[in-house]
Amino acid sequence: MNDFLNNSFEEENDMLSYNFGDEPFNLNIFDFYNNNNHNDINERPTGETIFIIERKPIPNEPQFLQRGRRRGSTGEGLHNKYSFDNLLRKSKGLIIKLLLNFLNSKIACVYRRQIGHGKFIKKLFLLKHDQISNANIDFNRAFLEKTLGEIFSADLSSRIVNYKKEHNKILIEYLKNEEDEERKEFFNNLFSLTFLDCINYFRGTNVNNDKYVYMEGLKKFSDLEEDAQFRKKNSKEYIDCLKNFINEYENELRDRNGRRSRRNTIEEN
Repeated sequence: MNDFLNNSFEEENDMLSYNFGDEPFNLNIFDFYNNNNHNDINERPTGETIFIIERKPIPNEPQFLQRGRRRGSTGEGLHNKYSFDNLLRKSKGLIIKLLLNFLNSKIACVYRRQIGHGKFIKKLFLLKHDQISNANIDFNRAFLEKTLGEIFSADLSSRIVNYKKEHNKILIEYLKNEEDEERKEFFNNLFSLTFLDCINYFRGTNVNNDKYVYMEGLKKFSDLEEDAQFRKKNSKEYIDCLKNFINEYENELRDRNGRRSRRNTIEEN
């Protein structure tokens, strides 16, 4: 398995941009954001109607989490890109987009770029936005323990019209049941990684984790900080704020109260 991983990693270094069937596959996630105007990730609704309850002040709260509120106010203040829900969506969306490119690069390496065409192509496509847009606290606590297999088995985005909505799920099941034992072992370990595993790798914590061998090649936040396009698109203050939020990601979810949907509130009344 070590030789299998090493060979895949060596070949991956040569793979910057190439074609899968009729569609180009580009490993530069920042081009994807710029070309598709994903700024509205911060502005979209959660996908469900929720009551936003007033947040109680947290002792010794980091200053970057206070920027969304007015000075001297105990309420939520202005709702902007520094607000908790928007930072949550931004960081989660960024990591998932990077993971999509990363997983496709691994699949391409394992199959030495022979990934087929049409409906049988061995490539994962863009997911529905629900998982990213959902800012419900309980949902996101549970999402930390979701595996990559579960996350990327969700239905495809409605913008992907040439493939079944279950394409990703079918492909992942195929990869996890590969006839080749080395490939099967690799993909089962890869898709069993949790979102929290990926967050830890992304921010560079728990560096001795044995699982990280399967994440080799995934961009880290430190890589984004050095990327000229990322720095051009985001102010230094916002990058620092996003970095601090990602470093405290699961702690922030743990310290906040869960939110109830309007439907649950109506049923209770």
